[in-house]
Amino acid sequence: MTTGNRVTLRAEGLFKSYFLAKQEIPVLKGIELEINRGELLVIVGPSGVGKSTLLHILCALDRPSLGQVYISDSPIFDKDDNELADFRNRTVGFVFQFHHLLGEFTALENVAMPGLIGGLSKRSCFEKAGHLLEELNLQHRSDHKPSELSGGEQQRVAVARAMINDPKIIMADEPSGNLDVKSSEALHDILQELAREKKQTIVIATHNLELAGRANRVIEMYDGRIRRDSGVN
Repeated sequence: MTTGNRVTLRAEGLFKSYFLAKQEIPVLKGIELEINRGELLVIVGPSGVGKSTLLHILCALDRPSLGQVYISDSPIFDKDDNELADFRNRTVGFVFQFHHLLGEFTALENVAMPGLIGGLSKRSCFEKAGHLLEELNLQHRSDHKPSELSGGEQQRVAVARAMINDPKIIMADEPSGNLDVKSSEALHDILQELAREKKQTIVIATHNLELAGRANRVIEMYDGRIRRDSGVN
């Protein structure tokens, strides 16, 4: 596994269990992982092997039962919940399978929202949101609400929203899972270009083999563990 100052994220000894009727259900079983700057890394594996759980822990949407995640050498789970929420907003962008756009706001306002929460001035935040929508060929849709957008357009807005705070890493959970083939390919083009041209670190959990084929690194999970890592010789 590659080490050194190119490492954006490092996970050490991640375990995660849930409890159902007082019975422990282990989901992650000792994940060790390093992710380098500019990688487009795809996590694959059957449903139920822990892909989404791992992704949610890596981006601090959930805490591990045991272990630590370091982003730029900062141990994120030493922070309390308020500190973690602020760190997550400034450091990580997330794209969900269901875009989770706010229906009462326009595309421009949805993109700007994390920047406003993060303390950017309203003027600079909306200017930046406009530029991001333009980069994603959505400038003509900036005043439209989510219900007025196609599924592919909604996901592109979600990608722009994930980018507004210049995150160190973007994570996506089945980002094209609800899109048709053409919209999926367009979204995959965008994610690949972000990694290749802008050196944006991107981690995606997916069943989509076409997307996995575009990655420069693929991790296969099975039974809560990493079974194969194409970045390890």
